[in-house]
Amino acid sequence: MNILKNLMGIGAVEEATKVSQKTDQHRIAVATAVICLEMAYADDEFSLAEQERIPALLREMYRLSDEQANDIMKSAEEEIRKSLDLWKFTNIINQNFNIEQKRKIIFAVWRLVYADGTLDKNEDYLMHKLSNLLDLTHSDLIEAKLRALHGQDELP
Repeated sequence: MNILKNLMGIGAVEEATKVSQKTDQHRIAVATAVICLEMAYADDEFSLAEQERIPALLREMYRLSDEQANDIMKSAEEEIRKSLDLWKFTNIINQNFNIEQKRKIIFAVWRLVYADGTLDKNEDYLMHKLSNLLDLTHSDLIEAKLRALHGQDELP
């Protein structure tokens, strides 16, 4: 059967599709990591709790190994050095995620914000900006905030 697939080019198409999906998932995970890192840097203090939380969020959201999460973090750091704003990264998420997936990202970022127990004015500003860039409503933002603030592990 593999010979027939190869003759018809089906195997190559299936393999290219798998590579494309893996590349898309990598881009989305990097975009998420960039958003998380920008949030962590917003209050000028990248706490140990935030440093531990971001890779944990990536592992949880994208089912990554420790090594994969660390690679994503390195890629995200490089992207931050090259980028001027967050639009590029929120656009990747907007093109690939539905509203529920975007709500999960904003919830994850709220969990990151509260990793150190406080909400800085710069973090609050950036959360509102992210919500707008991700085309989420104010109620989406507040619901995720309250759940994160009260220590809930996920959205309903």
